[in-house]
Formats: sequence, structure tokens, C-alpha cells
Amino acid sequence: MSETLGDRRCAPTPALVTVYERWGRSGAALLITGNVMVFFLDYAARIRSVTSLPLLLTGGMRTATVMGDAITSGAVDMVGLARPMTVEPDLPARLLAGSTAGAADIQVHVRPRLLDDFLQVAWFQQQIHRMGRGLDPDPARGVLPVIGRAFADGLAARWRR
Repeated sequence: MSETLGDRRCAPTPALVTVYERWGRSGAALLITGNVMVFFLDYAARIRSVTSLPLLLTGGMRTATVMGDAITSGAVDMVGLARPMTVEPDLPARLLAGSTAGAADIQVHVRPRLLDDFLQVAWFQQQIHRMGRGLDPDPARGVLPVIGRAFADGLAARWRR
């Protein structure tokens, strides 16, 4: 599900709620994603009211307290981590051990927003690729190298067609 179904404040739109409610009634397990934890936790609670299926919420949660509260509230059964693990692959172990309170605050932004969305996806994807090559994540990776690499990868993919 695309995060672009959120409004300008990153809150889910009524269309997104309708999609999740239909999935809940269909008997499929649900994965709720988003980039702002409060809005999507509220949606998870609303969806919980129409289904007893297991719910997993991922997106925007960065602290152990918020993750724990999401589960103990009964709104969701599990929480997922995605982008934080591209920079801190050991984060779940550290959260469970109590050695950290939450994920690092990684900010990757430019303007206009369309380019910003592309940049964020490319930045986190390149972190995953680094780890796939046996390298450590590079939280200091700058905007220009990310755009350059993404452009080069796009050209290479087009050339191979």
C-alpha cells in the first residue's frame, strides 16, 4: 500500500481506511503501513473493531515505548520495523535488551516533495544494497551520491532491456 494515500499531514485518507476495512472483512491478515505512527495506530484500532484477524503495524514507530504501547493497547498484535533496520540492523535486539530507547532519527529530505519521496526510497534502498554486499550502513550518505547512484542504476536497468 502506498504512503501516497495519506493526506498532506501524512494522515491516511478515507479511501485508505476503506481499503483496510475491506481487507479486514475479507478474511485476509492485515499489514498496516504508514510513515506517521499516531495516525496509523488510530486506524489500526478502527480496523481492530471490524476484525479479529492478526494485525501488524509498521511505519513511523521509532521508540520501544510506542511499540510496546501499540501492542498492549490491543490495537495490533505485532509491530514491524523497516527503514530503521536499514541503518541499524541490530535495532530489534537492542530494543528487546533495553540497551536503547529507540531508533536513530534519520532525516533525508529535499524539495520538491515528489523528489523527496524518490530520494527517501533510494536512500534506504541503497543502505539495504550496502548490507547485501557485506558493508555496514552509511547513515552519513549524502543526497547527491544517492541521486547519482539511483540515476546510474536506472540507466543500467534500461540498457539491459
